[in-house]
Amino acid sequence: MVSSALIQIVLYTTIVAQIGLILLLLSSRRYALERWVILLLAATCAVWAIGQLLFLLQTDDVTFATGVVKSYYINGAFIGGLLVILVHLLPRRRPIPIYIKTGLVLFISVITTIVLLPNGMIESVTLSDKYNTVTLDTTLYLVYVAFFTLVSLLTIALFIKGYRAALRARQKHVAAQTRTMMIGVITALAFGVWFNILLPFFGDYRYIWAGPPFTLLFVIAMFYAIIAQGLFDLRSALARSSAYLLLLLTMVASYVVIVYTISNVFFDHDSQRGALVTYVILALFFTITYPSIKRFFDQLTYRLFYHDDYNLKQSLSEITTITSEEIQLAKLVKRALGALEERLAPTYISAYVVDDKGRVRHFTIGSDPPTPYQRRLQIDIVGTLLDRLPRVVNAHDSHVLHETGAQQRIRRTDVSMLLQFVVQHEHIGALFLGDKQNGMSYNEKDLQLLTTTTDELALAIQNSQRFEEIEHFNDTLQSRVNSATTRLRHSNQELKKLDRAKDEFVSLASHQLRTPLTSIKGYLSMVLEGDMGKITTNQRQVLEQAYASSERMVHLIGDFLSVSRLQTDRFTIELEPTDLNRVIEQIVASLQPIAAEHAVKLSYEGVVNKRLLMLDAAKIQQVVMNYIDNAIYYSPRDGRVTVSLEYRHHEAIMTVTDTGIGVPEAEQEGLFSKFYRAGNARKKRPDGTGVGLYLVKKIVTAHDGSIIFHSHEGKGSTFGFRLPIIEPETRR
Repeated sequence: MVSSALIQIVLYTTIVAQIGLILLLLSSRRYALERWVILLLAATCAVWAIGQLLFLLQTDDVTFATGVVKSYYINGAFIGGLLVILVHLLPRRRPIPIYIKTGLVLFISVITTIVLLPNGMIESVTLSDKYNTVTLDTTLYLVYVAFFTLVSLLTIALFIKGYRAALRARQKHVAAQTRTMMIGVITALAFGVWFNILLPFFGDYRYIWAGPPFTLLFVIAMFYAIIAQGLFDLRSALARSSAYLLLLLTMVASYVVIVYTISNVFFDHDSQRGALVTYVILALFFTITYPSIKRFFDQLTYRLFYHDDYNLKQSLSEITTITSEEIQLAKLVKRALGALEERLAPTYISAYVVDDKGRVRHFTIGSDPPTPYQRRLQIDIVGTLLDRLPRVVNAHDSHVLHETGAQQRIRRTDVSMLLQFVVQHEHIGALFLGDKQNGMSYNEKDLQLLTTTTDELALAIQNSQRFEEIEHFNDTLQSRVNSATTRLRHSNQELKKLDRAKDEFVSLASHQLRTPLTSIKGYLSMVLEGDMGKITTNQRQVLEQAYASSERMVHLIGDFLSVSRLQTDRFTIELEPTDLNRVIEQIVASLQPIAAEHAVKLSYEGVVNKRLLMLDAAKIQQVVMNYIDNAIYYSPRDGRVTVSLEYRHHEAIMTVTDTGIGVPEAEQEGLFSKFYRAGNARKKRPDGTGVGLYLVKKIVTAHDGSIIFHSHEGKGSTFGFRLPIIEPETRR
């Protein structure tokens, strides 16, 4: 029979170990689901050990002992349920099927019910000086045993399934982690079932204390899985704890040495002076040495726990230097992959870069590169799957891969981490990393290095691709420019010939048309004036329309002739004393019939005093005629056209304001260009030529004047000009 003191020591050690794991997990800043499940599992194991200890120490309170027994039996059910959940989370996360969730709820509910019933599984508790015992209801206890056995077998089966899957996927470090956890869990379950389920079933309660200590094996297995997965950065917590423990031991040892030396060597043991000197020396010693000792132990524990670690800030700085220095794609990618390999030591790193034409370039570095088959699979993923995946993919996180439908395709590529190169939502490639050579998983620090590197590298790759395009373009640019220049010169000569032929044709046609039109206009005028006899009212209306059309044709031919002269440098301004007011009055009077025909009110607001200006009367007449003619034709029926003239500040200012269709704002800039017409003007008057306003601007500019124009679509326009006043006396 094992002594009571030894049993208590074993149970206390187990409880302390479980609490230590809980404290280490609480020191982590990552709030992952795995962390909470392991915390709950460690807490339930600790509670189970505490329950066993309280039951064994109880000697007189049967009611309390009965409550303790019920609590640790229920606690055992929670341990089984948490193990099933944990095996779905470590070493890689998998979704928990709904039937398992339902079964766990049913299992815990049934166990809790049969344990808490007044006449349930726990019939009675007997306390004695030797060891305490529990009388169990055989039927209900068999239900408890069956449920717990089922949960245990399910946990082991899931571990075996995960282990085989890792072996098939060539994920050696995952298989190693699974194997270690499986050994720890199976050992803990085997001894727990033997000492705490089977022996009590036969009435032997002497060894129930032996079950909880075997959970230490489970604790060790969990520690291994957590550290190997890099889930909670326990190395940091262990390093800090070790540093503080060593510091505390050093301070205590120093205190003992100093007190003993001063008190027993230099002074009497009871000397007050010796005590005062001792305290002063201790204060000075701790004040001077504490920072140095603490720094020493911090560095020592850091080297111990982080001997294979790297400086994240320096690593990122090196990556930034590489991406800023290298512009050639091959050198850029290879240097970046080399820097990552030096720090992470994966079996391989492969980078795939997609250019604008969809071609994929491949770069690989590492001791165990992917096979040609795996490389083809990776290229296929880059070409077809990136837009369906997150930017960072952990190939061991089956939950994410299951959601994207890419689980099997990615695992066949023998990849551990996949990170995408993305620039402004454009996928330009991906980075594939194999497992770490030391068997560890990529931790949070590694992910920060990888994500920052891929972000910077993506921009650098895009810049490099643009540079290569420019270089390639420069190689062929000169020959293309020379060829294009030759073709342009030939085309330019042909265009000049065609332009000269066009100008000659327009000039010839205009001259040839002017003579018969003048005759037609003259005969129409004679008929209208009655020289050929009396005409009826209907005949007069028709003849007046024909006369107005011939008048307009004459002006149109004049415009074409003027444009032709501009093109052939024969356009000249011949200044002569001109009464601008009289010119405008005559034009307004001649256009009144056309205005009346369109039901447009045409009015003129001129000057009172007669004043002669040095102008080219014929060309200014073309300008005024063009302005008023356009205003009439582009105004609606019952519209208004107002012509005005004033002399102000040594300028003659003439405007024509209408209530017509206006000019769209987007088309106003090109209005005075040759052959240009606004869209609404083409619909309103399809027969227009687009040369009138072009000629207007040339004539006004030749008089050293400026155009007046502003318009609002649908509300009307104002056209006009400003001409400097040059009087005949001033010219002489």
